[in-house]
Amino acid sequence: MDYKVPAGNPEKPQGADGYALLERMNAGHHEMLANWGLSYLSLADDARVLDCGCGGGANLLRLLAKAPAGKVCGIDYSDVSVNLSRETCAAQIKEGQVEVVQGDVGALPFDDDAFDAATAFETVYFWPDFAGALAQIKRVLKPGGVLFICNESDGSSEKDQAIAEQIDVMTLYTPAQLKDAVREAGFANLRVMHDRTRGYVCVLAEKPRA
Repeated sequence: MDYKVPAGNPEKPQGADGYALLERMNAGHHEMLANWGLSYLSLADDARVLDCGCGGGANLLRLLAKAPAGKVCGIDYSDVSVNLSRETCAAQIKEGQVEVVQGDVGALPFDDDAFDAATAFETVYFWPDFAGALAQIKRVLKPGGVLFICNESDGSSEKDQAIAEQIDVMTLYTPAQLKDAVREAGFANLRVMHDRTRGYVCVLAEKPRA
């Protein structure tokens, strides 16, 4: 069977097709994945959270709901993603609860020990330097801060493998590969949740305390 890459460039959404792609990702099965993964993530009410690859911005609101007295910052290197995220979270940005910046996860523009948690929903597939990005996330997390990765595909789907082969910068990771990468980056207290029926996988880990 021939599987086609969705219009709009999933790697870096661009143009009207990219905008439409992100709008779809704000709901539907992407919402189901996010809610499944977030059921495993605990946040303090006043947590500062970084969402890496914030897409259309819906997950920024979901994270804020878990940390209503905190602040959520989204970062994405696509200007279309940044613009839609700012539209999605306009009221919360006005209140100072959400911030959206354009940038690269491989060179995060934040101070060391700035966040209590860092999340990545369906985006690590497209990080050309996974180890380098994890090092950056570890740097900006406070000691004891939480890394949360949530992927829709565990690498077993024929459809996802076919699509990945058509995208220059896309790598599917098995749960074991994700766990190994996170451990090698120096994180501790790893937990992996895996819904084998749907292919969902979620990894939680902590930056070690001094």
